[in-house]
Amino acid sequence: MAEHIWTILSTKAVVDSHTNNLSLFDVLERITLSGPGPTQYKKGTTVLIPFSFSLITLWTRSDSKKPEKTKIRVTLFAPDKKSLFSHEPEIDLTKHQNRRVILNFKNFHLRGPGIYSYKVDMEKKGRKGNIWKNVANIPFEVIFDLEPKKSKTAKVLEIPIPV
Repeated sequence: MAEHIWTILSTKAVVDSHTNNLSLFDVLERITLSGPGPTQYKKGTTVLIPFSFSLITLWTRSDSKKPEKTKIRVTLFAPDKKSLFSHEPEIDLTKHQNRRVILNFKNFHLRGPGIYSYKVDMEKKGRKGNIWKNVANIPFEVIFDLEPKKSKTAKVLEIPIPV
């Protein structure tokens, strides 16, 4: 069974074509949404906002000599625990010891302010069929700022919400 090493959110992930090294820019833990949009937002509805970011996850073989494949599931949960998005890519570790999966997003499923969570599960073969084993939960905070102020001390990613 493959092993999960890490998962992270960032605004940009770049893989060097010569070394295959990964560079992550602007690791995401929270965003502040500003402008008139939050006042127009209706509680309990989901809105797609234009926001590009990536979820990057690294996997390795459980036995370095044994090629394997596994399936993972990445699910976004809103602060109210509603599932907003799910994707199930395959992790192919047959040719290489490690494998990165980079999921690029152009929109974010907004369902109000609060703590969102990207849940990463791995499919595990069981006696009674396949089951999903949770390997990571990545929290992501969304803040609504109705009166944005210029801060000299903190750099905050502010994204205007379309009205």
